[in-house]
Amino acid sequence: MNANRKYQLLNHIGIPYWLDRTSVCRSNAPLFGARCLVLLPETINKQTPEEDKILTGMLNVLGLQTKEICIAWIETQDSTILKTELLKWAPESILIMGEALATRMIESINYLKHSIIIQVTHHQKHLLQSPEDKKKAYRDLLSLKQILAYRKSA
Repeated sequence: MNANRKYQLLNHIGIPYWLDRTSVCRSNAPLFGARCLVLLPETINKQTPEEDKILTGMLNVLGLQTKEICIAWIETQDSTILKTELLKWAPESILIMGEALATRMIESINYLKHSIIIQVTHHQKHLLQSPEDKKKAYRDLLSLKQILAYRKSA
């Protein structure tokens, strides 16, 4: 996905923070107080308006303010390098969009699972192709929302 397309998508959603692949691998900064880091596979380079609409809806389910969300597109081949970066940024939660990306990140996920809330759900492209999985994705998002609400009230 080119940078202009990313800006258009994020402006449409209202997300003020995002990281491209280079930033994901090199940034020392915390994620601007983001409660949720959303990881999307960089290999999806032709995102359709329908996929944008589904992603927007999915993020709305979380009930977070847009400034509490940071989106990062990463290459699945480089996912193991994220292990130390994710700990350094310390988001409260990570939403991994797509089981293929999650599978590639299994080492990082296992390393982080005790310190950061991690939720894996279907990528929006999959949901367009398999609408029957939308209920499962919705339950995944509600589960993450409930955990975040509990932590905020504690």
